Amino acid sequence: MAKATQNAIRIGDSVGVTFPAKDAKRMGIKPGTPVKLDYSVDKSVQPENIELVAITQRLIKRHQQALKNLAQR
Repeated sequence: MAKATQNAIRIGDSVGVTFPAKDAKRMGIKPGTPVKLDYSVDKSVQPENIELVAITQRLIKRHQQALKNLAQR
């Protein structure tokens, strides 16, 4: 069993957790694959850090193409 920590994200009116593509491929997870999820909430993340994460995620989304271009250099 693989263990990882992922942030929950908003998907429409729902909340979801994503798998990095390489991990999903390694585990044989494809869209529609049933996945059993054992979870715990990470209490070490402080509210101010949650806002910082949200700001960072918005910046990454806004500048996604530029970040991809930089990563390929």
